[in-house]
Amino acid sequence: MNPAEKEVSIIKPAEAFLLELQEQIDTSPSTKVNPAQTYEQEKEVLQNKQYYETLLLKVQVERFRQDNEGRKVLRDAIFTVTVVWMLLVLLMVWQSGAGKIKLSDSVLITLITTTTANVFGFLYVVVNYLYNREKST
Repeated sequence: MNPAEKEVSIIKPAEAFLLELQEQIDTSPSTKVNPAQTYEQEKEVLQNKQYYETLLLKVQVERFRQDNEGRKVLRDAIFTVTVVWMLLVLLMVWQSGAGKIKLSDSVLITLITTTTANVFGFLYVVVNYLYNREKST
């Protein structure tokens, strides 16, 4: 057999190819899109997305509100502790100066220095934590 004849026998006639192609087209699933159904599906997806975004924003606002309320309470408590602490140190120094309490000069210097450093160090740490710009917003 001639090689050219062999190639010709493999090729289908055009009519057979067209019939096979038409059969594949007829049996394939429909690709038609229902615009009304697609619109409703997209509308539902967008509504769900908007709902969850709104819910997330509400939760974030509530968290910020609670954080601010907590900061106000802690601010007042820290201020009160700091003022009372400093008044007690002032009272001790005043009583020592009036002679009602006997404290040496080195004890008074140590008391004033460490108490002041502790109070303001404590105040700095807490205020830095409460009003840290990176963490709060």
